[in-house]
Amino acid sequence: MPAVSNGFPDTFLATTPLAAKKESNHNHTNTALLYFRHAHNAKTIFLGPMPIRDFLGFLPETDTSRMPTAVDAFNDIPKDAQAMRDISIPLIAALNEGGTRKSRCPGFVFKDTTASGLDQAKSGFLNPDICCYANEVVDLVNIEKKTAGSLGYADLYINVALNSNLEFFTDPAPGVDRSSHNFIRDIDDERTRKHSQLALGRNLACAVEAFARQHRSFYFSISLSGSSARLIRWDRAGAIASQSFDLHEEPEPLCEFLWRYAHASIPLRGYDPTVEPANSNEEDLFKRAIERHVKLQLGLSDGKAVAIALEEHYQPNTVAVINMIGEDDVVRRLLVSRPVVSPLYMTGRGTRGYWAVTADGPVNEVVFLKDTWRCNVLGMKEGDILADLLDAGVPNITRLVHHRDVLEQLSVATMIDKDAPAYKDKNDDAEISLDASDSKNGGQSTRVTYLGLQYTQTNRYQNVDWVCKGGRQKFYLPSYVHYRLVVGTAGYGLQRFRGTEELLHATYDTYQAMMSAFNIEDPDRRRLHCDLSLSNVILYNDPNVNSNVRRGYLIDWELSCLVTEAERSSNQHKTGTFQYMSHRLLQSKNTHHTVQDDMESLFYAVLYCSLRYLPHDRKPEYLAAILERLFDAGFINNDGIRMGGDGKISNMVTRCYTGDVNFASPAIQSWLEEVMNFNADYALKRDTQSAKIWADPARFAVWWREFLDAHQLLRDDRFEHWLPPPPLPRGMMSYLSTSQSSVSHRSSSGTSWYGFETSPAMKRKAEDDPADTRALKRCIPAMHQA
Repeated sequence: MPAVSNGFPDTFLATTPLAAKKESNHNHTNTALLYFRHAHNAKTIFLGPMPIRDFLGFLPETDTSRMPTAVDAFNDIPKDAQAMRDISIPLIAALNEGGTRKSRCPGFVFKDTTASGLDQAKSGFLNPDICCYANEVVDLVNIEKKTAGSLGYADLYINVALNSNLEFFTDPAPGVDRSSHNFIRDIDDERTRKHSQLALGRNLACAVEAFARQHRSFYFSISLSGSSARLIRWDRAGAIASQSFDLHEEPEPLCEFLWRYAHASIPLRGYDPTVEPANSNEEDLFKRAIERHVKLQLGLSDGKAVAIALEEHYQPNTVAVINMIGEDDVVRRLLVSRPVVSPLYMTGRGTRGYWAVTADGPVNEVVFLKDTWRCNVLGMKEGDILADLLDAGVPNITRLVHHRDVLEQLSVATMIDKDAPAYKDKNDDAEISLDASDSKNGGQSTRVTYLGLQYTQTNRYQNVDWVCKGGRQKFYLPSYVHYRLVVGTAGYGLQRFRGTEELLHATYDTYQAMMSAFNIEDPDRRRLHCDLSLSNVILYNDPNVNSNVRRGYLIDWELSCLVTEAERSSNQHKTGTFQYMSHRLLQSKNTHHTVQDDMESLFYAVLYCSLRYLPHDRKPEYLAAILERLFDAGFINNDGIRMGGDGKISNMVTRCYTGDVNFASPAIQSWLEEVMNFNADYALKRDTQSAKIWADPARFAVWWREFLDAHQLLRDDRFEHWLPPPPLPRGMMSYLSTSQSSVSHRSSSGTSWYGFETSPAMKRKAEDDPADTRALKRCIPAMHQA
């Protein structure tokens, strides 16, 4: 058994790979665009400047009698530097142990990671300037850097700018009204401003990747601009930056911060203590179970094909154990490795999805784990919603295994003192002390003690006196609680369909689920899904069902809403995945959902799949333009709400984007054209039979069923169209021309400018999505100009 410190094993660190993505034409231009987007979003998530003493309160006080003196600790760091190494070399020397010099962060080592020898053109291998590693993982970093990157095991990171002119924050002068002061600097000089924005965006990108590669509830980093320093704390609600302090004049804050950090327990350093590395037996169990499931779901027998498919869910030496307590208060061990979804943004739900394997009762079952941060508001959790829908008999939705908010673990006592004290829950003062069967101990009892929930803290500070609001009335940083949901359906996303037959049958299954929830016998339980999208339809081969095609299952009910007597959503929140939202919702700031909105969203999921993955005669450049106009084009209005839908309305009126697309399959051509007519005639209020079919969801279901029965659909006609790189946003060429040198050695965690491969991470309210900074040529039909 590992040595125990602060109640936890010293080797408690578990990293997680990023979700597998296809190779893309990633280049330095894409990197700069990513940083630019992050810098734009930073204005809405950063709070500051927090007083130093308050910030240090995030870490527990500890005995500082043996702490090395802070006097002249950083005198060798220049105030202004000509090259990065002028700062990084003396800084690392001042922090690490060497000769007679003691470590300022005992048990940790700081390493220069600006250039680590990795392929910098690949997404997901972002390198901060300096990373801090626990001594126990330094060897792992060297061994696994090709898979874990610099941030996979980094306890914290330091990003460095050459001088204070590149500092992206600015503290208000004494007596200045903080309600009007902009914490993020407004820099007049264009070149300096662009360098500063790139530095800010890169800093945020590092935090995004650190959270994506580790199991974290929060994270610390340090930002240097010459000898000027700030401390930063990140969580899913936002980030808090401390006051600036000069390392020459005030070395004490950094020294005390690192000393406190070194003596803090693993949970207080931000790690999720419910996750631990799996042992070799558990890793072997996981690999074998996932391999069997891949063969079942994809119908594979070829060894090479199975190995390639296995890589999507398993990466050697990265299997972790997630200790989860369900609603029944039973502790279960789930084995996970590579997620199918990784978060692309710092704030929000930060959802990761895994194919998971049960390590105890029943062993070897492959399930799906949704690891997310839910909004801490009143209302039913997704697991409760799913349980209610299943009880009502809604078909084609996933089987609920268990779910619960993640409880913060305080101590683990395995086969130790039976009378170990229980701790009181800080939310309801209830003592929680659970005994569970532990497969690693031959089924013997394991005592686990928990305290409270894992929740964000940044939101708690958004209205304190020291926050600079930049003229805004207030910030709106939601509170999030860590939540896990386990369901019995581990399949593949709709975009992995084999052909026309599977596409139309699976989406028909989805439509049945959607309408069954809408028509539950008890009117008080009826629901609209409110987020029909490509990523929320799962293809699953049920071994108990004899079928030539995988069934479609409608998942992710977290944004669903109860239905009123007027047959619309009970609230006016604008929810959904932007690309697939109905034209009506996209054109509205906030409005009630209707069943026709969900029907239209499902249609756009089918349309996108058809354009992207079925054979037709459109050339790549033209196809890219169609996808951009129909699915991605939008803008941010003065209220900060993302609007769009012009391309969808234009296509309704004139078929200007789809009218010339000729599909190889007559059946999909016919289905798309007829459903477009149903939708368009209803939206344009035409008195036609088509409009009446769309107005009556039951009639549309009958039409769809009869269409499937009457047509011979192709089973294996999938064809993946190549897409050219997206065009640069207007004005970005000048932006890049003055900043290319500053990003020439950087990389990023990647993004999809067409938005579709990464859409699983965008399951959130539409207004929460980061602003689309591209300049888009809007196509407004004549009917909409009136």
